[in-house]
Amino acid sequence: TDLRMPKLDGMGLLARLSAGTPVPRVVVITAHGSERQAVAAMKAGAFDYFRKPFEMEELLAVVRRAVESTRLALENEKLRCELSLSRSLVFTSEAMRRLALLAGRAAPRDVTVLISGESGTGKERLAEAIAAGSRRAGRPFVRFNCAALSPELAEAELFGHARGAFTGAVRARAGLFGEADTGTILLDEIGELAQPLQAKLLRALQSGEIRAVGEERERKVDVRLLAATNADLEAEVKRGRFREDLFYRLNVVHLRVPPLRERPEDVPLLVRHFLDRFAERFGTSPIANAEPLLSSLLGRPWPGNV
Repeated sequence: TDLRMPKLDGMGLLARLSAGTPVPRVVVITAHGSERQAVAAMKAGAFDYFRKPFEMEELLAVVRRAVESTRLALENEKLRCELSLSRSLVFTSEAMRRLALLAGRAAPRDVTVLISGESGTGKERLAEAIAAGSRRAGRPFVRFNCAALSPELAEAELFGHARGAFTGAVRARAGLFGEADTGTILLDEIGELAQPLQAKLLRALQSGEIRAVGEERERKVDVRLLAATNADLEAEVKRGRFREDLFYRLNVVHLRVPPLRERPEDVPLLVRHFLDRFAERFGTSPIANAEPLLSSLLGRPWPGNV
């Protein structure tokens, strides 16, 4: 971008681009004598700048560096997600390796992810790894259990409320979507969300706008949504308990965490992990011969999963 342009100048354009996700590499072109503006642009987040008039090779060299910078950033994002997954989840099975690969691909792409699986399989851990491996890592990561509150309280908790909107609302609150602005929100047990709130969530996903309880105006939020459920949402749609249009908005990338009985090869690794962890915690010596224990545990159905 040039710096001096009608209507919206280069600095204004840079500010708008830098506020989005992902943030592109911005190269500023400046006329001779306006290096001070170029330095200001660099401080505001520009990747590089060069002066007019310029040679084509000079321009191409800057573009090549910007492209290489982007490639390295994507590689780092992928590695960050893989590292986060290895810290969050203990596994050796092929099923979990495939899941980790898919999660690593989805994490940097800023898409909505629906995580399904039985209770105890590690859905929340997987969501944490996706958030840590995303371009929003380091920004707010907010969680909400959709089954925890009544519909009225859940609406105020998610979308905020104005002062005096209801009894006890002594001050205004931004809500969890407001707190997660520029970051990520995890809606756990999304299948338990009341239908009136499903419509409001759909609106937020479609427009990026929310309206607090008691407010007349909507406001923009930039939030990546992760949703987790142990329910079969497609079956819930057929029963009329879950909105079909919301299901398709959530189901952009679907990650299913397999139950432990489908990956028994992970049981010995998990057993050793927890034995070591609790031996250290309680100051006991490790079990010398754990093989009989492992053989016994391998034959169990594990209804509670991990």
